[in-house]
Amino acid sequence: AAELGATDTPDGLTGGPASPETGTGPAAPEPDAPSLPTRYWGRVTLDSLRWTRAAADIADAIVDQLARAHGAEVEVTIEVEGTSPSGFDDAVQRTVTENAATLKFTSGDFEA
Repeated sequence: AAELGATDTPDGLTGGPASPETGTGPAAPEPDAPSLPTRYWGRVTLDSLRWTRAAADIADAIVDQLARAHGAEVEVTIEVEGTSPSGFDDAVQRTVTENAATLKFTSGDFEA
């Protein structure tokens, strides 16, 4: 079996370079280092049947890595879009609307 490097994970995802001071997390850039990107954004469409696993993978492989950067602020936005050729009945509309309010969705609505 192949040996994993210090920052490799069993699933093949990379954890980034280790800091020389602590051995974990990325090292802080040198003061006179070239300007580095200051923002990351990404968007992915997830399968509605397997999205929870994919969301957990994204949390581990992307969100956690970004959050480890010195002074980083990370925001995750979830957008849900559902369509139904025959329409959503009153019970579904009521349940989804109430659940969205309880879960503190900032926007959302049904439309024809």
